[in-house]
Amino acid sequence: MVVLLQSVFDMVSGEQCPLIIVIFTLVIAAIFAPPRRRLQTLIDRRFIRKKYDAQQVLGPFALTAREDTDTGVLTSELMTVIQETLQPDVIHV
Repeated sequence: MVVLLQSVFDMVSGEQCPLIIVIFTLVIAAIFAPPRRRLQTLIDRRFIRKKYDAQQVLGPFALTAREDTDTGVLTSELMTVIQETLQPDVIHV
């Protein structure tokens, strides 16, 4: 789009202006930013279950780690935390 607008401007004005390229680029970025954000939110909502706070996710595991010294139990608990954290949310349509 920038190249097309620059070509049109060049034909109308008869000269090239690098400032116009910058202005066109900024205008196009401003036009496409809101739809891009909406699309990103939709993708995040579909594939990322929650935006987890690190303390919230690791808090219960830290309590288990303080109380338990068995590496098998800790490994199992850590795997559960990882699976729950990374599992995408299923959206029913």
